[in-house]
Amino acid sequence: MEEREKDKEELKDGSGRKEHQRMKHFLVYMYLLKYTDEEHPAKAETIANFLIEQGIYAERRSIYKDIEELNLAYLLMNDPDCFHIEDAQEMLDEDEELACIKYKHPKGFYMSRRPLDPENARLLAECVYNARFIPDSTEKILLKDIGCFLSKYQKKNIKQEVYLVDRVATNNKEITFNVQEINRAIKDKCAITFKYLKYEITYTPKEAERRRGCGYKVSPYHVVINGGNYYLLGLNEKQKITTYRIDRMKHVKMLEEPREETEESKELMRDIKTYSKRVFSMYGGERQTVELRFINLLLDTVIDRFGTVGTTYSKVDENHFSVRTSVEVSEQFFAWVCSFGKRAKIVRPESVVKQFKEYLEKIYGMY
Repeated sequence: MEEREKDKEELKDGSGRKEHQRMKHFLVYMYLLKYTDEEHPAKAETIANFLIEQGIYAERRSIYKDIEELNLAYLLMNDPDCFHIEDAQEMLDEDEELACIKYKHPKGFYMSRRPLDPENARLLAECVYNARFIPDSTEKILLKDIGCFLSKYQKKNIKQEVYLVDRVATNNKEITFNVQEINRAIKDKCAITFKYLKYEITYTPKEAERRRGCGYKVSPYHVVINGGNYYLLGLNEKQKITTYRIDRMKHVKMLEEPREETEESKELMRDIKTYSKRVFSMYGGERQTVELRFINLLLDTVIDRFGTVGTTYSKVDENHFSVRTSVEVSEQFFAWVCSFGKRAKIVRPESVVKQFKEYLEKIYGMY
């Protein structure tokens, strides 16, 4: 305590360190951002002592003035309708809730408004942690960046909540560069090349390059997230729209040649918002309009899959409803229908019903 008082006197009379005195406002803000929230306020004296430890001259009374100015600065930076100091002061006079730093009597000051709300930070952290296409090393960096906007207490709570969920993360360390290169190619409408990985079984599963290491050439159109994975939608060398797991791509390189276009790729550009509801688990097939029948208890599940736009729902009887929609008919689609057992049935067209029966017979034949 005596040493701290000595430092304070030296700073006050000018004989101590004052090299960073102009950072005083910034340090007050950072202290409140990192160490305070509504449950953990700090007194002006505590903040002043923190500044003195940094070699900044500070008195308890000056902290009050700093906080007044920080509240004005926060409004000037974050409110689109606030252009002048007078505007900010008038807004604060009319509504004290606009202040980013508040006083909780008698415990002290705390950061009440942040660039990132704690609840939104929690949602972002959960999204990062559950995204399979983000490597563990990148995940740690992103979670650290999100945590920069929170107090140390809020950050601890978020970590506890996020780590309740487990995930299988990619080990592809190129994914950040690959995503940048793909997005650059989509923006410039250029083709890309890459090598594509798959798993092979020897004594244990291991990754290997498809096509014995020969590269792929694709005209990229969109990137989408499905089931926690990141996918590229592009036109392959056979002029077909194909999906590729981005975490299984490596050595992505943008070419100095324009991407190819077909009627299918133009339709994809027009129809991207409904593409995911037609393609099951990112495996494509021939698009057809089908009619399915479900028990009423599955209505929410079916709407989650197909949506309501461009899809027709009808009541069949007291226990069933039907849905008519456009899907990519594939084995993945059939597998999805099978997951409901007797609670779902493909009604028409007859050609799809026939394919479904053949699919079931192939599975039955294995046993």
